[in-house]
This record gives sequence, C-alpha cells and structure tokens, in this order.
Amino acid sequence: MDRLSKIIIAIGIILALTTALYLLFFIPQYKFLSEEIQAVKMSSPIQIKEVLVFGSGMPIFSLISGNNFIRFETSNLSVLYNGFYVPSYFVIGDVHFISTPFSMGDYVPSLIGQKVYLDFFTHENLNPNQSISAPYIVKSEVIKNKIEYWNFTFDGNISKVITIENMTFSEAGHFTNEIDGIVLQNGTALLSPSNPFVGGFVSYFPFPFSYLFEINIGIASIFIILIAIKIKRKIKKGDKNERQH
Repeated sequence: MDRLSKIIIAIGIILALTTALYLLFFIPQYKFLSEEIQAVKMSSPIQIKEVLVFGSGMPIFSLISGNNFIRFETSNLSVLYNGFYVPSYFVIGDVHFISTPFSMGDYVPSLIGQKVYLDFFTHENLNPNQSISAPYIVKSEVIKNKIEYWNFTFDGNISKVITIENMTFSEAGHFTNEIDGIVLQNGTALLSPSNPFVGGFVSYFPFPFSYLFEINIGIASIFIILIAIKIKRKIKKGDKNERQH
C-alpha cells in the first residue's frame, strides 16, 4: 500500500469519527430547535424567511456554543395581550466574544425604534409548539462588559399593568415570560438556544468544538481531494501502461 492510500484511509477514519460525534450531539439539538422553529412560525405575524441561532447568528446545523444563550431581564409588570400576560418590557443580553461576534443589529440596520416580535412559550398546556408572538419596540442598546443589552418595550396599551403577585390563579396560568425567539421585520427569526420547556436542554460546547460541522466539512473536502488525486494517478498509470504495450 502506497503512502497516499494510507493517508486516505487515515483521513477517512477521522472523517467517520467526527461525523459520528457531530450526529451524536446534533440530532437532539435539531429536534429541540425544530420544535422552536415550528412554534415561532405558527405564532409569528411575519413570514419567516431565515432562521438563525441567537448569540451566534449561525444556522441550526452548527453546534451551540456555551456563549450562545440568552441573558434576559424581564419586567415584574405584565400586560394582557391576546389572552396572555406578557412583560411590559424585556431586556436581552447579546454576548460578544471572538467566537460569537454576532449582533442583532448586523441583520437589520438602525434597529433602534423598530418593531420586532418576541415569541413567548405559553405554559398553559406545556405544549412545545404553542407560543405567542407579541409586538415590542427596540428602545435602546447598551454595551457593558462585552454584553450588548437590547431593551424592548411592549408596543400596545400599557395603561393596565399587573404584577404576578396580584394575579388570580386563573390569570397566573396565562402568565408567560419564557422566550422562544425574536422575529425581525425582515423575516429573520433568532431562536433562543436554551428553553427547558421545549424538548429539554441543549448541550453547550466550547469554541472551537462548537464548529464541528464546519470542521467536518473541511475534513470531507480534504478526503475528496485526496480521492481525486488517487484516481487521477491511477488513470495516468493506466495510460502509461497502455502506451508501453
């Protein structure tokens, strides 16, 4: 066996192992995010054109990094909207690291002042595909300690607000502040990568292990190139033998 063949076999074994490892973690993540996608699409008044993971801006095929979870602060005041009590304001922290340079503002210029829809999981039936999209206005953006905080204010009548402590048992059953995702006016949906009420919990991975899909594509490309070189050499060798005969 020549050296090229040995290299091809070694790369093939590495490719098989990285593919198996990727699928081991990706399959439950895909199930989790697929349920969120369905929930957001069912409730969003805006047609979803693109789905990305909040905090990274990556498609759902990339494994979720440990930095890509939503940090949020919610108001203790709620307003009634379409039969559910949603926060009067919502603050979301968008983490900025070298491995996660994504920002919501990257996808919609001049995001301040725009209307977005925050998609909340409804606790009523513990149904992962049931959620409500409520309109909010992006009021401000503040960066503190590498965290970009986006402030959202409910876009509607807030003259009648109520705290969860003052809700009746029936009203509390319609209270929600668990976020599934954010829908921007351009049809981009940013999914929350952690929601214990939807399909459990998604494993987090350190950088660069979270880029296993991209790494795997790179290994596969090298494997294909080596195979092509092997075939080309074999063809040349065959042509040379024919000319000698």
